[in-house]
Amino acid sequence: MALLVGIGHLELWHVYLGVGLTAVTNTFLQPAYAASVPLLAERDQLTRVNGLIQTGQGLALVGGPALAGILMSTMGIIGVLVVDALTFLAGAVCIALARIPRPARDPEVEDNLLREAHEGWRYVAERPGLLGLLGISAAGSFLFAIASIAITPLVLIVVNQDERLLGLQMSLACSGLLIGGLLITIWGGPKRKIDGLLGFSLLSGLAIAAHGLAPSFMLLVVAGFLMFLSIPPAQSASYALWQTKVPSHLLGRCMAILRMTGEAALPLGYLLAGPLAEFVFEPVLMPGGALADTVGTLIGVGEGRGLGMMFIVLGVAMVAVAVIGYGIRSIRQVERDLPDADVPAVAA
Repeated sequence: MALLVGIGHLELWHVYLGVGLTAVTNTFLQPAYAASVPLLAERDQLTRVNGLIQTGQGLALVGGPALAGILMSTMGIIGVLVVDALTFLAGAVCIALARIPRPARDPEVEDNLLREAHEGWRYVAERPGLLGLLGISAAGSFLFAIASIAITPLVLIVVNQDERLLGLQMSLACSGLLIGGLLITIWGGPKRKIDGLLGFSLLSGLAIAAHGLAPSFMLLVVAGFLMFLSIPPAQSASYALWQTKVPSHLLGRCMAILRMTGEAALPLGYLLAGPLAEFVFEPVLMPGGALADTVGTLIGVGEGRGLGMMFIVLGVAMVAVAVIGYGIRSIRQVERDLPDADVPAVAA
């Protein structure tokens, strides 16, 4: 893409093709990445290591846009694309230098993609605790997808369409990812990983709900920060659970199933966010709306208050997912009831 920009031949379909290829390669890269972690780290350090990975992602989200702005002003779009490409090259070199043990495989079993995918799904489906974790992941992704679409119009309404304040809110909120990753890296999380997953999911739900309590910019900043702060501990605990309970030779395909179910819920949330806001929540909290004299007396009436109510509903739903998780024994006791997989040969 940098080359095409340099010779003046970059077209929109080239961008679509590049993004599409990136998405396809990520479907292989991310599960392999997650499956490699327990091959490189001791089991009792998995939550911390996953937290360190979350810290890196948070640092990228916070520092990346700022760096992009600097590069754009000094080097232009070609410079941005060249630097971006070089970062992938640096990552490839790091992976090439790392000694990642290969999980043990049965030499008598012939490789078969469909059979291996079926084995991974069967391993999950036969274990109610893992199946429950899969459901929690999908539900959380769906609710976050709706919130991620609705947050921009909500903030813009509160700040009177000031896009600079929107950028400030998003930057400060996303810094919670960095802080949350550092927190879990230093702390290591609760002794029971399921408490980390469900407890921080509950906190995330409360933070999402807080977005809608009042049309306040400061409230949106604090609530957004707390919401993002809760993601690394919950995600790290979830990954550590899968990495502990799934054998190394099945982990890649099980992580692919986890990623697939979580990301399959995203498009549905994206599609529903607009219609829900425009045709369901906003009308009922406009002056004279169905809930103007009830809910409206608590959170206000007018433009954007329906969006606020939608965030409250999303937050309550997220809390309900965590509470239901605690209420289902196979999920609550997954660490005790499901035996740990054999410890893989960890690289020196």
